[in-house]
Amino acid sequence: MLALVVGLLLSVAPAPAFANHKSHMVNETSPSSDDGAKPRYHPNRVLVTFKATAYSSVSGGEAELGIRPLRRWDPRGSDGDATKATVMASKSADSDWRAVMQAYEIADGMSVGEKVAQLAARRDVAIAEPDYAVKLYRIPSDPLVSSQWHHAVMRTRAAWDYGTGSSDVKVCVIDSGASAGHPDLAGNILKGWNVAPDGNRQYAMPGSEAWNNYNDTLGHGTHVTGLIAAVGNNAEGVSGVSWRAGVLSCRFISDSGSGYISVRWRLITMTIIEGRVG
Repeated sequence: MLALVVGLLLSVAPAPAFANHKSHMVNETSPSSDDGAKPRYHPNRVLVTFKATAYSSVSGGEAELGIRPLRRWDPRGSDGDATKATVMASKSADSDWRAVMQAYEIADGMSVGEKVAQLAARRDVAIAEPDYAVKLYRIPSDPLVSSQWHHAVMRTRAAWDYGTGSSDVKVCVIDSGASAGHPDLAGNILKGWNVAPDGNRQYAMPGSEAWNNYNDTLGHGTHVTGLIAAVGNNAEGVSGVSWRAGVLSCRFISDSGSGYISVRWRLITMTIIEGRVG
C-alpha cells in the first residue's frame, strides 16, 4: 500500500521539527475489548430505559419480556449491603428513578443483540442497548504526545485501540526531506531521494551520493514526516499517527525554501513506481 503526502509551500518561516502545541486532550474512555477475544459488552445484560408514562404498566412484569432486573443500589443506604450491589440508577428529589436507564439480565436465553432488537421495537421502550465495557484509550509512552494537539482533533487515541500502523504501508512524504538520523524517525524511514537543485542550480545524478542525500535543512519536511510516522510508544519525543509506517522521504524543496511543481510531479511518478515494485 502506498500513500503520497505533498508538502505545502508556506509563505511563513518553516515550523521547527515536532513543534509543541497546547493540548486540549482529556482522559476519555472507549467501548472496546482488551484483546480481540473478549466481548465489547456484557454477554447476558442489557440496559433499558422505559418511557415514563409506560413504566407503571411494565414494572413487575419484566419476566414476560424475558429480562430480570438487577439489584438496585439506593445511594441513601436503605438497600443494606451496598458493597455487593451494582449502581443501576441515579436518584434525586426532582426525578423518578424508574424512568432512567436500568440494567437487566437476559432470562430467556436470547443473545444480547436479539434482546436489544426485541426491546427497541416496543413502543414503551425509549432506549435499549448492550451494557458496553469501557476502558482507557491506548496511550503511547512518548513523553511529548500530550502536546500534540492534532491527536485530540483527529481522535487518534481511539483509533490506536484498533491499530497503530504497519510497516507494510509505505508513505511518501514529498517536501524538504527529513532528518534521517532523528531518533523518532530513523526507525521508520526506508529510503529517500533528493531532486532539489544545489546552490549552483545543479541537480544530482540518480544513484549518486547527492541523489540519496535527502537530509532536511529547513525542518518542514521533518515536521510533516513526524506528524505522519514518528515512531510511537518508544519513550522518545512524540508519536506519529502511524507508529510503524515505512517512509519514503522525497526532497524537492531546496535550501532556498522553494521548489518547482514539475519536479514534484517527477517525484510522484517515482513513488508510484516504487510502490508497485517495492
